[in-house]
Amino acid sequence: MVQYPFVAPMLATPGRLPLPGGDHRWAAETKQDGQRAMIHLPGDGTMVITSRNGTEITEGFPELHGLAAAVGGTPALLDGEIVALDTQGHPDFQRLQSRIGLERTPARAARLAASVPVHVMLFDVMMLAGQDLMSQPWTERRDALLYSTSPARPGRYRSP
Repeated sequence: MVQYPFVAPMLATPGRLPLPGGDHRWAAETKQDGQRAMIHLPGDGTMVITSRNGTEITEGFPELHGLAAAVGGTPALLDGEIVALDTQGHPDFQRLQSRIGLERTPARAARLAASVPVHVMLFDVMMLAGQDLMSQPWTERRDALLYSTSPARPGRYRSP
């Protein structure tokens, strides 16, 4: 079992736009309108979800607990965003608000999970199988994320 230290999510930072013709060197992520989270998977079938400031919020999102089994026994530290989707499948922050802050009332969180289910959109893998990947290029971390989340749909998980 691997215990990872607290790592803050990698947040967007302002910068200059790429020079004309340099678009191939850039990538963009869509803002999801959710709650940013770090998902700690020690490799023993358990998981811990922390908010961007390090507060544990695992019990507020019981439908995400199956993520640990979905990625197998490989320890990982994943960066993502918890979202609630509208009827068209788009993230809806107003729907998510009813789910935020329920980590101290897991029974209420479980009841709301039936009517306002959440998903986690994964952006990055910070550590995998005991290796720190944070110094690796984003493209390599992205490849590791896509393979580490199989057989679940790459980059997105919600329990069946």
